Amino acid sequence: MSVELSKLMQKAKGSSSHLIIHEIKPQEFFKWQGGYGAFTVSHHLIEQTENYICNQVIHHQQKSLIPDWEII
Repeated sequence: MSVELSKLMQKAKGSSSHLIIHEIKPQEFFKWQGGYGAFTVSHHLIEQTENYICNQVIHHQQKSLIPDWEII
């Protein structure tokens, strides 16, 4: 099965917005940003990429960003 990335993101953002607005935080305002980014990761870099994402707050505090991985 093949799916266009734009269609996948539309469904993911729409479904998660509905869940957040109606189930998780119905009393709070929520809205996704207008765009999205996507990139591929080589299998041997999955763990490094996951660690980078999980520690993103620290990277921002330390200014130790990997420019190609950030949209600022």
